Amino acid sequence: MQYGDKSFSVGFLGKESLTLTSTEVFDEFLFGCGQTNQGNFGSSAGFLGLGRHNISFVQQTANKYGRIFSYCLPSTSSSTGYLGFGKDRRGSKHVKFMPLTTVSQNPSFYGLNLVGISVGGRKLWISPSVFLSSGTIIDTGTVITRLPVAAYSALRDVFRQAMTKYPLTQALSVLDTCYDLSSYVTVKYPHIAFYFQGGLKLKLDATGIFYSSSASQVCLAFAGNDANNKFAVLGNVQQKTFEVVYDVAGGRVGFASGASSGLQESAATSPASHHDSCWSKGGGGDGSQSSDQELALLRAVDAMALSTLSMEKDLESSQSKKESIVKIGK
Repeated sequence: MQYGDKSFSVGFLGKESLTLTSTEVFDEFLFGCGQTNQGNFGSSAGFLGLGRHNISFVQQTANKYGRIFSYCLPSTSSSTGYLGFGKDRRGSKHVKFMPLTTVSQNPSFYGLNLVGISVGGRKLWISPSVFLSSGTIIDTGTVITRLPVAAYSALRDVFRQAMTKYPLTQALSVLDTCYDLSSYVTVKYPHIAFYFQGGLKLKLDATGIFYSSSASQVCLAFAGNDANNKFAVLGNVQQKTFEVVYDVAGGRVGFASGASSGLQESAATSPASHHDSCWSKGGGGDGSQSSDQELALLRAVDAMALSTLSMEKDLESSQSKKESIVKIGK
């Protein structure tokens, strides 16, 4: 098995009974046992495949769970999360769905129809062909959201314009827009939102916008792809605090807002079992695309975290729908 970042595992394909509970037993479950593993696996004990491949966990348990699962990723390392399977497991009644698509480069990935981005309530001028030509996937195994060069440049430039009062500092690995906020008690920043085909709008809060190693190095949590033909990736930083629900059999993926996240859509919503908000993390991914630098960033943000950053809504401001305030420190 080789992943998008060139990490690989070579070993044996085994078959065994997999027991999750006393009533959930899967006979002749196929799994890989790696003997030679190289790359960016860190201290991981293994991977749980949740993609469309015919030997992923989702496909092998389809008769029981109907190819439906959900998870919630945490905003800090002190949070706990969940990974649930089947339509009767955790799920919010406020989930808003959009169609899943397929990207030509790898049909096992879950594709999304990303059509636009806004910064501070202002829609960026990005040609529709930018996203159509590369395609977009959602992946928990990729840390930082990757965008086509043209889309990332537009996002970065407008974001920098909105943050001109704050001093830029050195880049943090693949993140080239970083700020020294150590001298500030509060920081105003513009909202960022993704727009998907069908009318769904995914509005990010501080958790999905900033990646922090410390208060003196707080970075815009996006990066550009190194080639125009690479698909865009909605990474795990931007998924934090959202509940993400995959209805693979129904050909759709849904999001439910967490306590500080915003989600809107023009299409009808679909009810699911009750879960008030999405606070914490889940597990699993369909294929790691992380780099050495990104894994180092993940460890850094888990150590320092955005637990030192708490967002306060600027409800009195006329700009409250376009920007928020981040409180630095205690």
